Amino acid sequence: MIQHSVEILQTALVSNHQDLVEGYSKYTEEERHLLEEGLHPGPTQLFQYIAVHSDSDWIPAHPEKPQDFESFYKDSYRKIPSASHNTIYIQTIGSFGDAGVNKDRYVEWLREYCQAFFYGLSVKLLPAVSVAETGCTFRVNTNSHNLQILTGDLLRFLGHRKPKDAFCIVGITMIDLYPKESWNFVFGEASLNRDLRINKKLTALSPPQLCSAGPSPVEIGEGCIRKGIRHKNLSQINTWTMIRCGDPELKG
Repeated sequence: MIQHSVEILQTALVSNHQDLVEGYSKYTEEERHLLEEGLHPGPTQLFQYIAVHSDSDWIPAHPEKPQDFESFYKDSYRKIPSASHNTIYIQTIGSFGDAGVNKDRYVEWLREYCQAFFYGLSVKLLPAVSVAETGCTFRVNTNSHNLQILTGDLLRFLGHRKPKDAFCIVGITMIDLYPKESWNFVFGEASLNRDLRINKKLTALSPPQLCSAGPSPVEIGEGCIRKGIRHKNLSQINTWTMIRCGDPELKG
């Protein structure tokens, strides 16, 4: 478990900016109590410690410089919604394998969660598209033998699909991704200046885990949505513009 002291959490989460202080003062007592629970995480609390299962987990395997709220607030890449750009669009790409009729249910869960997490923004689903409709470059990985799509092409496709009122557009797919020929795979890729993101999602729904002796597709789907949501939150807090739905345990 990754645990931090209240002092460290206050440095990371609390701001002295006057406009933010004034905004915070307008919250109800219940709303302030909810937010302040983030300073006191624990196993029985709303906000829990981050679980690390092995040295190959993302956080220990990819050490990064900590980011406090002040540096996040001043980040030039931080994007603020406006009245004319206040909708997050989610674009599903390709088949979702054995998810079957549950696919729409899972994606709707994701939409509802994003709507709740990004309070004040609208989150909408664009009509699903096939891989062929994207016109993207693809390959068959020589190691995994998986079909993979070039992320740069997908980002360009998303750019053309992006509605005028979009705060950002996010592509999600069950198909493997790669950023260039020399890479084995990639979890996802974003264009921060164009508000685009492509990610592989719901990886626990892949066929090997949908066997007769295992849990049902609904049980796997629910667990995977929860896992995707947990991982998504980490990068959302850092970039704000992009939704991350990938599974760091995926190995190509």
